Amino acid sequence: MRKGIKQLLERKVIYLAFGITFAIGYLSLTKLNIGSFGLPVAFSDKILHTVAYGVLSYFWFLTVYKKKWSKHYFSIAFVLLLLYGVLLEYLQMKLTTDRFGDFLDIVANTIGILLTAVFFKLGYFRYP
Repeated sequence: MRKGIKQLLERKVIYLAFGITFAIGYLSLTKLNIGSFGLPVAFSDKILHTVAYGVLSYFWFLTVYKKKWSKHYFSIAFVLLLLYGVLLEYLQMKLTTDRFGDFLDIVANTIGILLTAVFFKLGYFRYP
């Protein structure tokens, strides 16, 4: 059972990456009523940003790895993920009235991407 799920994930990982990308874009530009999990709102928001971009980058890096694309694509994916986070923060400032672009959100997004990149460099690319 686990092997079947793993094979399905490997074959469909690019669809998951696109789905998560669109989901984060949608959630970033719509009004959300999310609790703060008992933490200060600003702190819990940054944790959510870090986790969301960690998951997003994980699936894009996994796509690059499983499709056996050149390692240069890993760097391209890294830069595009950073730009995507900045673009969404910019669009929050310009397109929405109830959401605000924040530099600290960009920092939290970047931390999520960096942590995932380190995980991939130490794990996946070291032991193919």
